[in-house]
Amino acid sequence: RGVCEEQCSTMLSSFFKELREKKKILKEKALAEIALALAVNVMGEDAAKEIDFNHDNDFSCDYRNMAQAIIDGCIGHVEYTGDK
Repeated sequence: RGVCEEQCSTMLSSFFKELREKKKILKEKALAEIALALAVNVMGEDAAKEIDFNHDNDFSCDYRNMAQAIIDGCIGHVEYTGDK
């Protein structure tokens, strides 16, 4: 095997682990931002700002679930025009 195989393997593993962690953090941030935007539209900015959308709790759970569905593509963008 290669001269620096173990060292290379460790470096690559660390790199991809950090990349997965950064991706997870960005996804969580996007989830919280979308959940907040949904809540602002439903209950108003003042009420929504009082809720911690960074974690699941009694108040944020439904909004976080809707945000996750949007991220996953289960809920598409629909533009409301007022027409039936």
